[in-house]
Amino acid sequence: MRATKLLIVQDGATAEELQRGSDAAMAFFESAGVAPWDAAHAALKVKDAAENAAGWFSAREFELAALWDRAGCVAADACCAGWAKKPKTVCLRLVDPFEERIAAALADLYPDSGALGALHDVTSGVIGQTLTAMTERGVPEPIAMQSITVIVTNLLVEWIGPDGAAGLLRHMADKIDAERLH
Repeated sequence: MRATKLLIVQDGATAEELQRGSDAAMAFFESAGVAPWDAAHAALKVKDAAENAAGWFSAREFELAALWDRAGCVAADACCAGWAKKPKTVCLRLVDPFEERIAAALADLYPDSGALGALHDVTSGVIGQTLTAMTERGVPEPIAMQSITVIVTNLLVEWIGPDGAAGLLRHMADKIDAERLH
């Protein structure tokens, strides 16, 4: 199972409410015996097929996509419990640990830039689509993630320049070394 963190996005919700929604959605996935990553991937594939009218998905992918949608409803019920006007669903967002490390390092180096949100928007699609495409072609996930690291590094070079990208990667390496020492 792919390691991910499930975040809930809902305007007006407190951090505690968002965490409650996230916990409820994770419990829902666990009780269904489904990894959130698999459900999210299936939901994107079904959505893409519907929008392009040329895609293909299996019955299992359709079931997984439905579980993703249901998890959004479960998260909304938990997150927004007691609200006068409760949404039917909330936005679920998966964050990859690799992406989270880059985002944290960017936030450390550029605290007032809003880089965390911008990075997520740029990299989440790249990471997910590239990993899916590579693993579907039989590439083992660790090798695929090495390739993705190169892709994301190239994006960072374009985004913050070669010196900024080099500084970011050095900062990340220093943090990883510090974590290993403890």
